[in-house]
Amino acid sequence: MNKHETSEGERISQSTIDKRRSLAYKSEAIESGIYSGYQICEGCENEMATEHSHIIGQARCKHLHKAELCYDPINWFYSCRNCHKKWENKKSGEFGKLKNIDELLTFLEENDPEEYRKRIIILDEP
Repeated sequence: MNKHETSEGERISQSTIDKRRSLAYKSEAIESGIYSGYQICEGCENEMATEHSHIIGQARCKHLHKAELCYDPINWFYSCRNCHKKWENKKSGEFGKLKNIDELLTFLEENDPEEYRKRIIILDEP
């Protein structure tokens, strides 16, 4: 069984990540009101949020040995499907139009400098 490492050195299984993420989603959703339909998308501020968008993708978190970011609310934002797609499809540069782009880039810069540099390059392209 594969184990993924956290920044604290804990080695956890995918099923542990899944359980912790599910609990974190439920807890945050209740607090934010997403279950009751009151959470606005942080990316466009127009649509209702229907998803959690990870700032650093879950596979990347594991690669960085920061598996805890898979289930830590500091690594996601509430989004509509369209904004989620914009953030995930970085090559298009559409992610730069998200209203919370400054927060997203700040988080990336602090937690995944390599990904941050890649996104900045994309945004600087004409």
